[in-house]
Amino acid sequence: MKAQPSSTLSVFLSLVQSHQFTHKLELYNQKSLDFWILTQKNQRPSKVTHWNLGLELIVHQNLQYRTESYIKNYSDLRLHQLNAGLLSSLYSSNSSTWLNESDGQGLGWEHYLLWELNNQEVSLQYTWSEMMLRTPNLLNGEAYAAPWDRRHQIHLGYERALPNNIELGIQGMFGTGTPNIYGDILQNDGERLPNYLRFDLNVSHERIIKSFTLTTQISVFNLTNRKNIWYIDRVKALLNQPFGSSEVYPQREVYDLGIYPSFSFQLRR
Repeated sequence: MKAQPSSTLSVFLSLVQSHQFTHKLELYNQKSLDFWILTQKNQRPSKVTHWNLGLELIVHQNLQYRTESYIKNYSDLRLHQLNAGLLSSLYSSNSSTWLNESDGQGLGWEHYLLWELNNQEVSLQYTWSEMMLRTPNLLNGEAYAAPWDRRHQIHLGYERALPNNIELGIQGMFGTGTPNIYGDILQNDGERLPNYLRFDLNVSHERIIKSFTLTTQISVFNLTNRKNIWYIDRVKALLNQPFGSSEVYPQREVYDLGIYPSFSFQLRR
Protein backbone atom coordinates (compact mmCIF):
# COMPACT_ATOMS: atom_id res chain seq x y z
CA MET A 1 0.00 0.00 0.00
CA LYS A 2 1.46 3.34 -1.07
CA ALA A 3 0.32 6.94 -0.69
CA GLN A 4 1.78 10.11 -2.21
CA PRO A 5 0.66 13.22 -0.29
CA SER A 6 2.78 15.47 -2.50
CA SER A 7 5.09 15.34 -5.49
CA THR A 8 8.12 15.13 -3.16
CA LEU A 9 6.83 12.71 -0.53
CA SER A 10 5.53 9.14 -0.68
CA VAL A 11 4.71 6.74 2.17
CA PHE A 12 4.36 2.96 1.90
CA LEU A 13 3.22 0.12 4.15
CA SER A 14 3.29 -3.60 3.45
CA LEU A 15 2.47 -6.87 5.19
CA VAL A 16 3.68 -10.23 3.89
CA GLN A 17 3.24 -13.66 5.46
CA SER A 18 4.92 -16.73 4.02
CA HIS A 19 5.15 -20.43 4.91
CA GLN A 20 8.13 -22.57 4.01
CA PHE A 21 8.09 -26.37 3.77
CA THR A 22 11.74 -26.80 2.68
CA HIS A 23 14.55 -25.60 4.90
CA LYS A 24 18.16 -24.72 4.12
CA LEU A 25 20.59 -25.87 6.82
CA GLU A 26 24.27 -25.38 7.47
CA LEU A 27 26.60 -27.32 9.74
CA TYR A 28 28.97 -24.69 11.07
CA ASN A 29 31.44 -27.22 12.44
CA GLN A 30 31.43 -29.53 9.42
CA LYS A 31 33.23 -29.16 6.08
CA SER A 32 30.14 -29.68 3.94
CA LEU A 33 27.81 -27.79 1.66
CA ASP A 34 24.49 -26.38 2.76
CA PHE A 35 21.61 -28.79 2.28
CA TRP A 36 17.83 -28.86 2.42
CA ILE A 37 15.31 -30.86 4.46
CA LEU A 38 11.53 -31.22 4.20
CA THR A 39 8.95 -30.48 6.85
CA GLN A 40 7.87 -33.73 8.48
CA LYS A 41 4.21 -34.67 8.79
CA ASN A 42 4.18 -34.10 12.57
CA GLN A 43 5.88 -30.69 12.30
CA ARG A 44 4.70 -27.23 11.37
CA PRO A 45 6.28 -25.37 8.43
CA SER A 46 8.45 -22.33 9.09
CA LYS A 47 6.51 -19.08 9.01
CA VAL A 48 7.51 -15.43 8.76
CA THR A 49 5.30 -12.36 9.12
CA HIS A 50 6.95 -9.25 7.68
CA TRP A 51 5.72 -5.70 8.45
CA ASN A 52 7.35 -2.88 6.51
CA LEU A 53 6.87 0.90 6.83
CA GLY A 54 8.80 3.60 5.02
CA LEU A 55 8.87 6.91 3.20
CA GLU A 56 10.68 8.51 0.28
CA LEU A 57 11.43 12.23 0.24
CA ILE A 58 12.92 14.44 -2.46
CA VAL A 59 14.82 16.89 -0.26
CA HIS A 60 16.31 18.83 -3.18
CA GLN A 61 16.46 18.51 -6.93
CA ASN A 62 19.67 16.49 -6.56
CA LEU A 63 19.14 14.95 -3.12
CA GLN A 64 16.85 12.04 -2.23
CA TYR A 65 16.18 10.42 1.15
CA ARG A 66 14.56 7.10 1.93
CA THR A 67 13.89 5.47 5.29
CA GLU A 68 12.38 2.09 6.01
CA SER A 69 11.65 0.14 9.19
CA TYR A 70 10.58 -3.48 9.49
CA ILE A 71 9.53 -6.15 11.93
CA LYS A 72 9.94 -9.82 11.02
CA ASN A 73 8.41 -12.47 13.27
CA TYR A 74 9.64 -16.03 12.67
CA SER A 75 8.27 -19.30 13.99
CA ASP A 76 9.36 -22.94 13.70
CA LEU A 77 12.81 -22.26 12.30
CA ARG A 78 15.12 -25.26 11.79
CA LEU A 79 18.51 -25.62 13.48
CA HIS A 80 20.85 -28.60 13.57
CA GLN A 81 22.00 -29.80 16.98
CA LEU A 82 25.59 -30.31 15.70
CA ASN A 83 26.15 -26.56 15.28
CA ALA A 84 28.95 -26.24 17.79
CA GLY A 85 28.84 -23.09 19.86
CA LEU A 86 25.17 -22.49 19.19
CA LEU A 87 23.90 -25.84 20.37
CA SER A 88 26.91 -27.69 21.81
CA SER A 89 25.70 -30.74 23.72
CA LEU A 90 22.76 -28.97 25.33
CA TYR A 91 20.19 -30.92 23.35
CA SER A 92 19.85 -34.58 22.47
CA SER A 93 16.96 -36.49 20.98
CA ASN A 94 16.68 -40.03 19.70
CA SER A 95 13.81 -39.10 17.41
CA SER A 96 15.28 -36.11 15.56
CA THR A 97 18.55 -34.24 15.16
CA TRP A 98 16.69 -31.06 14.20
CA LEU A 99 15.51 -28.29 16.48
CA ASN A 100 12.30 -27.32 14.72
CA GLU A 101 10.70 -25.17 17.41
CA SER A 102 12.96 -22.10 17.24
CA ASP A 103 11.21 -18.73 17.08
CA GLY A 104 12.75 -15.36 16.31
CA GLN A 105 12.19 -11.69 15.77
CA GLY A 106 14.07 -9.34 13.47
CA LEU A 107 13.96 -5.56 13.82
CA GLY A 108 15.54 -3.07 11.46
CA TRP A 109 15.67 0.61 10.53
CA GLU A 110 17.38 1.67 7.29
CA HIS A 111 18.32 5.14 6.04
CA TYR A 112 19.44 5.92 2.49
CA LEU A 113 20.73 9.17 0.97
CA LEU A 114 21.46 9.71 -2.73
CA TRP A 115 23.14 12.85 -4.01
CA GLU A 116 23.59 13.44 -7.76
CA LEU A 117 25.47 16.37 -9.24
CA ASN A 118 26.65 16.72 -12.80
CA ASN A 119 28.69 13.61 -13.58
CA GLN A 120 29.06 12.20 -10.05
CA GLU A 121 26.89 10.31 -7.60
CA VAL A 122 27.28 9.75 -3.85
CA SER A 123 25.19 7.29 -1.83
CA LEU A 124 25.16 6.65 1.92
CA GLN A 125 23.22 3.90 3.67
CA TYR A 126 22.99 3.15 7.38
CA THR A 127 21.17 0.16 8.88
CA TRP A 128 20.47 -0.72 12.48
CA SER A 129 19.16 -4.24 12.90
CA GLU A 130 18.67 -6.95 15.50
CA MET A 131 17.89 -10.63 15.04
CA MET A 132 17.13 -12.68 18.15
CA LEU A 133 16.23 -16.37 18.39
CA ARG A 134 14.60 -18.39 21.12
CA THR A 135 14.74 -22.20 21.38
CA PRO A 136 12.98 -24.03 24.27
CA ASN A 137 15.83 -26.55 24.69
CA LEU A 138 18.64 -23.96 24.72
CA LEU A 139 19.68 -21.56 27.50
CA ASN A 140 16.52 -22.37 29.47
CA GLY A 141 14.47 -20.75 26.73
CA GLU A 142 16.28 -17.40 26.91
CA ALA A 143 16.71 -15.32 23.75
CA TYR A 144 20.11 -15.24 22.02
CA ALA A 145 21.52 -13.39 19.01
CA ALA A 146 21.33 -15.20 15.67
CA PRO A 147 24.67 -16.06 14.01
CA TRP A 148 24.05 -13.45 11.28
CA ASP A 149 23.01 -10.69 13.70
CA ARG A 150 24.98 -7.52 12.82
CA ARG A 151 23.70 -4.47 14.70
CA HIS A 152 25.20 -1.60 12.68
CA GLN A 153 26.08 -1.39 8.98
CA ILE A 154 27.22 1.54 6.83
CA HIS A 155 27.63 1.50 3.04
CA LEU A 156 29.25 4.37 1.15
CA GLY A 157 29.35 4.63 -2.63
CA TYR A 158 30.95 7.13 -4.97
CA GLU A 159 30.73 7.07 -8.77
CA ARG A 160 32.11 9.57 -11.24
CA ALA A 161 32.22 9.79 -15.01
CA LEU A 162 35.68 10.82 -16.20
CA PRO A 163 36.75 11.99 -19.66
CA ASN A 164 37.28 9.47 -22.47
CA ASN A 165 34.38 7.23 -21.35
CA ILE A 166 36.06 6.21 -18.07
CA GLU A 167 33.90 5.39 -15.04
CA LEU A 168 35.33 5.46 -11.50
CA GLY A 169 33.64 3.76 -8.57
CA ILE A 170 34.61 3.48 -4.90
CA GLN A 171 32.62 1.47 -2.36
CA GLY A 172 33.14 1.36 1.39
CA MET A 173 31.42 -0.86 3.92
CA PHE A 174 31.52 -1.05 7.70
CA GLY A 175 29.74 -3.45 10.01
CA THR A 176 29.90 -4.29 13.68
CA GLY A 177 30.83 -7.88 14.48
CA THR A 178 28.48 -10.85 14.34
CA PRO A 179 28.26 -13.28 17.28
CA ASN A 180 31.14 -15.67 17.77
CA ILE A 181 29.26 -18.95 17.42
CA TYR A 182 32.21 -20.85 18.87
CA GLY A 183 32.27 -18.81 22.05
CA ASP A 184 30.98 -20.09 25.35
CA ILE A 185 27.24 -20.41 24.69
CA LEU A 186 26.71 -21.61 28.25
CA GLN A 187 27.58 -18.14 29.50
CA ASN A 188 25.64 -16.32 26.76
CA ASP A 189 27.99 -13.36 27.30
CA GLY A 190 27.42 -11.76 23.89
CA GLU A 191 30.95 -12.33 22.57
CA ARG A 192 31.24 -10.97 19.04
CA LEU A 193 33.75 -10.87 16.22
CA PRO A 194 35.71 -7.65 15.52
CA ASN A 195 34.22 -4.94 13.34
CA TYR A 196 34.37 -5.37 9.54
CA LEU A 197 35.73 -2.58 7.29
CA ARG A 198 36.51 -2.73 3.57
CA PHE A 199 36.99 -0.44 0.57
CA ASP A 200 36.74 -1.56 -3.07
CA LEU A 201 37.80 0.25 -6.24
CA ASN A 202 36.44 -0.16 -9.75
CA VAL A 203 37.53 1.54 -12.98
CA SER A 204 35.88 0.80 -16.33
CA HIS A 205 36.34 2.06 -19.86
CA GLU A 206 34.01 1.73 -22.82
CA ARG A 207 35.07 2.04 -26.44
CA ILE A 208 33.16 1.72 -29.70
CA ILE A 209 34.96 -0.28 -32.40
CA LYS A 210 32.90 -0.22 -35.59
CA SER A 211 29.71 -2.14 -34.68
CA PHE A 212 31.14 -3.53 -31.41
CA THR A 213 31.40 -2.15 -27.91
CA LEU A 214 34.46 -3.08 -25.85
CA THR A 215 34.21 -2.68 -22.07
CA THR A 216 37.36 -3.04 -20.00
CA GLN A 217 37.20 -3.17 -16.22
CA ILE A 218 39.81 -3.18 -13.46
CA SER A 219 38.69 -3.92 -9.88
CA VAL A 220 40.51 -4.03 -6.57
CA PHE A 221 38.87 -5.87 -3.67
CA ASN A 222 39.88 -4.73 -0.16
CA LEU A 223 41.93 -1.79 -1.37
CA THR A 224 43.59 -1.17 2.02
CA ASN A 225 44.44 -4.87 2.52
CA ARG A 226 42.75 -4.85 5.93
CA LYS A 227 42.64 -8.14 7.83
CA ASN A 228 38.93 -8.74 8.44
CA ILE A 229 37.98 -11.80 10.45
CA TRP A 230 35.30 -13.64 8.44
CA TYR A 231 34.58 -16.26 11.07
CA ILE A 232 36.19 -18.26 13.88
CA ASP A 233 36.08 -22.02 14.09
CA ARG A 234 37.77 -24.65 16.22
CA VAL A 235 40.49 -27.12 15.25
CA LYS A 236 41.60 -30.32 16.92
CA ALA A 237 45.02 -30.26 18.58
CA LEU A 238 47.01 -32.33 21.08
CA LEU A 239 48.22 -30.75 24.29
CA ASN A 240 51.32 -32.43 25.69
CA GLN A 241 51.43 -32.60 29.47
CA PRO A 242 53.69 -34.43 31.95
CA PHE A 243 51.07 -37.10 32.52
CA GLY A 244 50.28 -37.54 28.84
CA SER A 245 48.60 -35.75 25.94
CA SER A 246 44.99 -34.63 25.70
CA GLU A 247 42.78 -33.34 22.91
CA VAL A 248 41.94 -29.64 22.89
CA TYR A 249 39.94 -27.52 20.45
CA PRO A 250 41.41 -23.99 20.30
CA GLN A 251 39.79 -21.27 18.26
CA ARG A 252 41.18 -20.43 14.81
CA GLU A 253 40.62 -17.09 13.09
CA VAL A 254 39.72 -17.29 9.39
CA TYR A 255 40.16 -14.04 7.45
CA ASP A 256 38.33 -12.61 4.48
CA LEU A 257 40.33 -11.99 1.29
CA GLY A 258 43.09 -9.41 1.42
CA ILE A 259 43.80 -7.01 -1.43
CA TYR A 260 42.69 -8.75 -4.63
CA PRO A 261 42.97 -7.05 -8.04
CA SER A 262 41.10 -8.43 -11.06
CA PHE A 263 40.73 -7.57 -14.73
CA SER A 264 37.94 -8.31 -17.20
CA PHE A 265 36.75 -7.27 -20.63
CA GLN A 266 33.54 -7.73 -22.58
CA LEU A 267 32.91 -7.41 -26.28
CA ARG A 268 29.32 -7.08 -27.41
CA ARG A 269 27.57 -6.12 -30.57
